[in-house]
Amino acid sequence: MALLGLDIGTSATKALVLTPQGKVVATAESTHVLKTPRPGWSEQHPEDWWRAVVLATGHVLKKAGIHGSEITAIGLSGQMHGSVFWGMVPSHCARLYFGMTNARLKSAGKLKRSPAGAKA
Repeated sequence: MALLGLDIGTSATKALVLTPQGKVVATAESTHVLKTPRPGWSEQHPEDWWRAVVLATGHVLKKAGIHGSEITAIGLSGQMHGSVFWGMVPSHCARLYFGMTNARLKSAGKLKRSPAGAKA
């Protein structure tokens, strides 16, 4: 009996196998690309995340010396500043565009300081 943790981060997917008591059995990581096609833009392809999840999971199970059927629960975490829109066919999913640029962060600060209903 084991637990699997997956963190899909900005530059890599990390995997972790734990005992039910919380002891770390093994860790693994698989990188993926963050593309910056122009200043202030960042994008990723969800297919790259999936490939990284498959690779990291395979590596961590092998390092832990267990079979996937021994995993009783999976915990997930991932990036939070974007949306992924899936089509009916997985290969038709859209690229993820990150929208948290310095310019937008400055605008957000103005909005926080503005009184309700006033223009920033």
